[in-house]
Amino acid sequence: MCWRTPRRSWCTTCAGRDPAAIATRDSKNPAGPMLTLKPAVFSRFLAWTTAAE
Repeated sequence: MCWRTPRRSWCTTCAGRDPAAIATRDSKNPAGPMLTLKPAVFSRFLAWTTAAE
Protein backbone atom coordinates (compact mmCIF):
# COMPACT_ATOMS: atom_id res chain seq x y z
CA MET A 1 0.00 0.00 0.00
CA CYS A 2 1.37 3.41 -0.94
CA TRP A 3 0.52 6.12 1.61
CA ARG A 4 0.49 9.81 0.68
CA THR A 5 -0.13 13.01 2.61
CA PRO A 6 -2.91 15.24 1.23
CA ARG A 7 -1.90 18.79 0.28
CA ARG A 8 -3.80 20.42 3.16
CA SER A 9 -3.07 17.89 5.88
CA TRP A 10 -0.16 17.41 8.22
CA CYS A 11 -1.65 14.76 10.45
CA THR A 12 -3.21 12.16 8.16
CA THR A 13 -2.10 10.03 5.25
CA CYS A 14 -4.33 8.31 2.72
CA ALA A 15 -3.99 5.28 0.47
CA GLY A 16 -6.21 3.78 -2.19
CA ARG A 17 -6.24 0.10 -1.33
CA ASP A 18 -8.45 -0.68 -4.30
CA PRO A 19 -11.07 1.22 -6.31
CA ALA A 20 -13.70 0.35 -3.70
CA ALA A 21 -11.88 1.63 -0.59
CA ILE A 22 -9.77 4.52 0.67
CA ALA A 23 -7.73 4.06 3.84
CA THR A 24 -6.68 6.89 6.15
CA ARG A 25 -4.46 6.90 9.22
CA ASP A 26 -2.72 9.21 11.69
CA SER A 27 0.67 10.06 10.19
CA LYS A 28 2.15 10.49 13.67
CA ASN A 29 1.22 6.87 14.45
CA PRO A 30 1.65 4.90 11.19
CA ALA A 31 1.54 1.55 12.98
CA GLY A 32 -1.80 2.46 14.58
CA PRO A 33 -5.29 1.77 13.31
CA MET A 34 -6.55 2.88 9.92
CA LEU A 35 -10.02 3.88 8.83
CA THR A 36 -11.19 2.38 5.53
CA LEU A 37 -14.11 4.02 3.71
CA LYS A 38 -15.91 3.67 0.40
CA PRO A 39 -15.06 6.56 -1.97
CA ALA A 40 -18.50 8.21 -1.65
CA VAL A 41 -18.33 8.07 2.15
CA PHE A 42 -14.76 9.41 2.08
CA SER A 43 -15.95 12.36 -0.05
CA ARG A 44 -18.68 13.16 2.48
CA PHE A 45 -16.12 12.85 5.29
CA LEU A 46 -13.82 15.35 3.54
CA ALA A 47 -16.71 17.75 2.94
CA TRP A 48 -17.63 17.55 6.63
CA THR A 49 -14.06 18.16 7.81
CA THR A 50 -13.45 21.09 5.46
CA ALA A 51 -16.80 22.69 6.39
CA ALA A 52 -15.60 22.77 10.01
CA GLU A 53 -12.61 24.98 9.14
